[in-house]
Amino acid sequence: MLMGPGRTNILFFGIDARPKEGNLGRTDTMMLATFQPLRPYVGLLSIPRDLWVNVPGYGENRSIPHISSRRRPRLASGPEAAMEVVRQNFDVNVDYYIRLHFNGFIEIVDSLGGVDVSLPNDMSGYQPRTYHLDGKETLALVRDRETSDDFFRMGRGQLVIKAMLKEIINPVKWVRLPAVFLAAIQAIDTNVPSGSGLAWHSPF
Repeated sequence: MLMGPGRTNILFFGIDARPKEGNLGRTDTMMLATFQPLRPYVGLLSIPRDLWVNVPGYGENRSIPHISSRRRPRLASGPEAAMEVVRQNFDVNVDYYIRLHFNGFIEIVDSLGGVDVSLPNDMSGYQPRTYHLDGKETLALVRDRETSDDFFRMGRGQLVIKAMLKEIINPVKWVRLPAVFLAAIQAIDTNVPSGSGLAWHSPF
């Protein structure tokens, strides 16, 4: 059962593709999230795009994101394959996956009415302070590669995820949650079981 008394690990993918492009789009962002409801605790681990890993049945290969979203000769692919790569290389059990395409990410943020992102230092042309960003601005902040490397980019991604979670648990924003859920069901592909209330038709 999702979010049971123990630990639940979910692999999140950010897909650089529109829904009509199917699973041919490349995974641009990958995070492993762990949930412990009784503490409560949420942990995030960003996985580098070009990490060199051992792929079961294939050998060493660079980039888990390519494995998660494309098919190659002799190489198993798809989110389940990426989950298995994470299990074997990090010795962490992965229970579920959630894939989100970037247009859907924009719609979800806009459905929340934007997010307040607090930057601890200069990032992507922004000075250190709190900014209220809409969907396109938030996505641009997360994906910016011109002003920093992938490690800083992963840090910005975690800042944004935490900012979105704060918005969702803010009672003032609860009136927006039906619209957020509607945007999410159109943007997300997942293997989370239907009994959890988080499974829907795949947009991919």
